[in-house]
Amino acid sequence: MTQQEWWSARSSRPAGALLVHDARCPLASAELLRSVLDQQLLAPEVSLATFRPVTDTVKTVDEGRIAGTIDRERLGALIVPTVVSGAVVGRALSEGAVPPLDDTAALVRWMRERGDVELVKGPSLARRVDDRSAVELLECVDELSRTVRH
Repeated sequence: MTQQEWWSARSSRPAGALLVHDARCPLASAELLRSVLDQQLLAPEVSLATFRPVTDTVKTVDEGRIAGTIDRERLGALIVPTVVSGAVVGRALSEGAVPPLDDTAALVRWMRERGDVELVKGPSLARRVDDRSAVELLECVDELSRTVRH
């Protein structure tokens, strides 16, 4: 079933919040998904986007030369889950406006065009992975963090 077919089938049901998860974020825990959805229920008119802190050093470049460092405390990287409020889902269904569910950044822009969006801080382990080695690395980090905590 294509995204358009799914969205069209969705239009026959009452509008409710839509929790969007990305299978390429395999270590986004069920607890994280549940807590973000619970937070959205406290303010049902607001959509939520989860982010992780940026840990890399980010530089600016001017004419091929490093010009400075950007304060990473002001940066975040989108992760999952994303929750589209029921109000936004309802309006989008009535307008036939299909959300870009396959692109988190595009989805957040789409939600901002239609209502308020709040950012929710999530764990770095919920990041998106590109290949098997990235999954293995995150699994090792998760295991190490469990060992250190105990």
